[in-house]
Amino acid sequence: MKAILFILPVLLYTTTMLGQMQIQWQKCLGGTSEDMAKSIQQTTDGGYIVAGYTGSNNGDVSGYHGSGDFWVVKIDAGGNLQWQKCLGGTNSDIAVSIQQTADGGYVVAGYTVSTDGDVSGNHGNNDLWVVKLDAGGNLQWQKCLGGSGHDLAYSIQQTSNGDYVVAGNTNSTNGDVSVNHGNNDFWIVKLIEPNISGIMFLDENLNGINDSNEPVVAGHLVKLEPGPHYTYTNNDGYYYFRADTGNYSVSYIQQPYWYATTPIYNFSLDSVGHIIDTLDIGVHTRTSVNDVAVYITGSPTRVGFQTHYWLTYKNWGTVNASGTVRCKHGEMFHTIL
Repeated sequence: MKAILFILPVLLYTTTMLGQMQIQWQKCLGGTSEDMAKSIQQTTDGGYIVAGYTGSNNGDVSGYHGSGDFWVVKIDAGGNLQWQKCLGGTNSDIAVSIQQTADGGYVVAGYTVSTDGDVSGNHGNNDLWVVKLDAGGNLQWQKCLGGSGHDLAYSIQQTSNGDYVVAGNTNSTNGDVSVNHGNNDFWIVKLIEPNISGIMFLDENLNGINDSNEPVVAGHLVKLEPGPHYTYTNNDGYYYFRADTGNYSVSYIQQPYWYATTPIYNFSLDSVGHIIDTLDIGVHTRTSVNDVAVYITGSPTRVGFQTHYWLTYKNWGTVNASGTVRCKHGEMFHTIL
């Protein structure tokens, strides 16, 4: 039986008799399969943000990954669709709670069975899944939490200092979960928001500016000093660090045939709540080389758990290329660990 996402915000005329309240407007959104809304909040622009689940791949739904996705929908004050976003992998992914964040973006919580697509770091079975979106619905970061059992999120809130607290339940006894009392326990998790971030982009015109038509670059290393600390850019080109107060620098780890077109960033943090999120890094390839760039994007490694990697390549040269890709254990791997 078809179930459709049905949005009915409580926009009712105030009268002296509750029975005289009238519907101001209503809106059905979805496709030809099952679509369910689980959470709604009014946004600062007077519209609404809605999160739930979709099994559709048509109608209002696009970008579907398969077997049920997180579905996030932004509508204006009159219920008109502004944008929508499917998030997940090839297994079931269900969003249960959403909140607009202080930066104008959104944080979404639910659970996932997927281990691919937008999802990385799944510990097994259902994982609690938290996703951060920017104001336009673009994925900024995601986090799987749990153990080898079933771990579900039902509510998320941003705290007064910009971090996040998630509530749900778990029957896991390993991984991120400790001191389970038996069967399903309440599970409350505090997440710390990164306070240093940027996006890596292919600086096609070499002007050192992230122009709107320039693609992002995934799977490249960025270094934070002192430390040093390293992280990869994700599939949307973002990188993230968390640091205490002090003086820092962020730089690009040069890869073969690549170089940075932006300088090393030097900056200071006067508090952990000080957010620096504009450290965009431009990169380019050396034009004199016919290069096929191959890079691996991986999830964090954990003792006793599987780690998933995505092998991606792009022909940056001007001729056709063919051959064999071989993986070599490099020195940098020891440094990262």
